This record gives sequence, C-alpha cells and structure tokens, in this order.
Amino acid sequence: MAEFETRLELATTVEDLFDYLIRPANMVELAPPGTSIRLINAPEILETGCHVEFDVTGLGPTQRFLHEIVECERPGRIVERQLKGPFRSFHHEAELTRVEADSVLLIDRIRFDPPGGLVGLLLTEDRIRRFLETGYAHRHAEMRLVFG
Repeated sequence: MAEFETRLELATTVEDLFDYLIRPANMVELAPPGTSIRLINAPEILETGCHVEFDVTGLGPTQRFLHEIVECERPGRIVERQLKGPFRSFHHEAELTRVEADSVLLIDRIRFDPPGGLVGLLLTEDRIRRFLETGYAHRHAEMRLVFG
C-alpha cells in the first residue's frame, strides 16, 4: 500500500479549521486548475457514517467515487475511505493539532492501492503521487489565503 503525507500550519483555531474541513463544498473550491471535483450526493456537513459521492476529472477520464466518513471527531480528526471508485483501496485521515494559541497543524495522511487492470496502466502509483503532490500544494496555498 502506498502512503502520502503532507503537513500545513495555519494561523487559525482547531475549531475553525475543523468547521471548514467538514463542509464538502469547501473541498470543491480547493481543487487545482485542471482538476474538477463535482459533488453528486453529499451532506452539507460531514459526520461519522455519512457518504459523499463525487466525480473527479484530472487523472484521465472522469472518475466516480463514493466515500464513507468513518470518523469525524470534533475538533481534530476526520477519516474517510473509498467504498467505490478506481482505487483498489483509498484511506484519508486529516488530523488537526493546536501548535500555539493561534496556530494549527493539519496533517493529511493518505494510503492507497492503485487500480488494477487497464486503468492501472494509466493510474500508476507515481502518477497518483504526483497528482496528490500538485493538488495538495494548490490546496495549501488556497487555505493560506482563506485563513490568512
């Protein structure tokens, strides 16, 4: 299983960042140029046990995903896993930790198994890793603008 981790420190509170991250519409806004995320079916606010269905364009043909939020604990942890989608497995954990009174560290950990078959010839581990690196670099830049 491949692993990807990224860290971002923001000048905000754990509660404010958590409130931002549990709104799927905000994640759509953070998509980098050349990537499109379209929500198909999602709650306004994430909670444990809910499902989020969305399309992603940017890794070849548009792919449909269905994720389950397996853990959503205020104020500092959100865990999701793919139920349906192109990956053999996909698990994303977002952990928020207060660093100082006005600073939060966001750690995103992703574990994934690339697709098999013909799709796996296009969506290799290296290509997925580059996609994640580019996407999270853009996401971090946008979040710095949101939170100053």
